[in-house]
Formats: sequence, C-alpha cells, structure tokens
Amino acid sequence: MTSLVGPTLVLAPLLAATLPAFAQPGGERRGPPPEAIAACAELVENDACSIVRDDTAIDGTCHAGPRPDLPLACRPDRAADRPQRRRGPPAEAVEACAALEASSVCVFVHRDEERTGTCEPGPRDETLACRPDRARR
Repeated sequence: MTSLVGPTLVLAPLLAATLPAFAQPGGERRGPPPEAIAACAELVENDACSIVRDDTAIDGTCHAGPRPDLPLACRPDRAADRPQRRRGPPAEAVEACAALEASSVCVFVHRDEERTGTCEPGPRDETLACRPDRARR
C-alpha cells in the first residue's frame, strides 16, 4: 500500500501558495456594502430604507440578494438619486441656429471657446443646432 503522507506534505504548501491567485482581482468586495446590509437589518423585503454614502443620503428599498445566503440590503432608487444627464447639444449651439436654416454657417461660444460650425438637425428631432467643424467621431 502506498502512503500519501509524503506527497501531501509537499503539495499542501504549494496549493496554499496558489489559492490567492484564484481570489477576486485586487481583493475586491463583492455584494452590497456593509452600510446597505445594516440599513435593512431590522426590516423586511420591499421596506423603504436609506443609507449615507459620501455624505449623501440615498433612499432605496430593501431587496434580497440573488442567492439565499445573502442578506437583505438597501438597493438605491437610482432614478431619484442619480443626477439627470443632459442629452443633446448645449443650449448655445441651439441658440446659434435659431434664426438660421439647415447647412448655414454658425458661430457660438461654449466653455469660453468660440466654435464655428454648420446648423444641422439633431438625431432625435428636427431642432437645428450648430455642429462644430472638427473631425466627427
């Protein structure tokens, strides 16, 4: 009968040394932050909750994790807490073409820089805006 004690003693340190390679990259935490879990500690699923992150109060709702072993956590109501992003051209570009026709040369100032371009309709509607003369993306 062959003994496995010798090979086990040799392989165990090698295995222990390689296990960190299978850990999450950079030691990143997965799952909700501790404050989100604490906010729902005494609540039930779908109860309103609130957490503070970076000195900002964020309202949310308690939700269960994707696995049964994960605790309830406060999931932010993203639409209410996220600042609205501006879509479309800057107001100065629209104003520059207000009295002009499509394909007219236009000039406007944006971020303290004068820009020359051409009045063109936007992709979502027919509102003209001054598209600066530069390489298009």
